[in-house]
Amino acid sequence: MILTFCAVLIATTIGCSKPQEIASEKNSTLTPDERYIVQLYMKINDLEKNLQENPSDSIKKWDELRGEVDEDRIRAILTDLEKDPERWLPVYGRITELLDRKE
Repeated sequence: MILTFCAVLIATTIGCSKPQEIASEKNSTLTPDERYIVQLYMKINDLEKNLQENPSDSIKKWDELRGEVDEDRIRAILTDLEKDPERWLPVYGRITELLDRKE
């Protein structure tokens, strides 16, 4: 659910921003909370890929990931990002950069 929200918010933000604003935001430095969101996204991405190969591990692996995640922190980060949706741009940019490196 959090990822769906993130994806919709990112798509909306990108569609509504001016090109020079997008470039500026993408080049800004991530805060520790934004890095936390990026790391979580990458963990979920890796988990989903691994589970395609080993579906029997699904429940165990999702439970392990949930145990690592600070849900209160995630909620607070999302609330902050909702206040300034353009802050999603550097988060999205970093995720894209990391995914491209994996290919």
